Amino acid sequence: MPDSTPLNIPLIRHKLVSKSNNIKIIGLGDMHLGSSTTDYKLIKRIVDYCIKNRVHVIGQGDYCECANKTSPGSSIWTQAMGPDDQVDYAVKLFKRLHRSGLLLGCHPGNHEQRTHKSVGIDATKIITDRVGLGTQLITLSTKKYGIKCKHIGD
Repeated sequence: MPDSTPLNIPLIRHKLVSKSNNIKIIGLGDMHLGSSTTDYKLIKRIVDYCIKNRVHVIGQGDYCECANKTSPGSSIWTQAMGPDDQVDYAVKLFKRLHRSGLLLGCHPGNHEQRTHKSVGIDATKIITDRVGLGTQLITLSTKKYGIKCKHIGD
């Protein structure tokens, strides 16, 4: 398998080992941190569960609400926290997973991409850099399995 995509984007590779040959991986995304409807207790329970049960995590975008003037509806006016606090909260969650060796990588969702397109700030890159991942495109592979992730949004 090549070490980069045709666009010359480096791939993330992990060798996952389990004594029982049972490796668990979940996708964690669409948290919309900062939205007035975000369930912070549920998100914390998911992260705690992953750490306790050694479940690997792939960040699948829309970590932050990232609402701005180009966002649909009134979300820019109804956010429960500002963009800096949204990013800080995401970093706090993902650092716990990364320190536990469970965070395999992250990729942006349409909310982060919309913010990047409209104001030039890449929230996913800021989050992954601060967590210590430093890259966004994910490919996992072993001799038998490969996983590719993509966030599908508006």
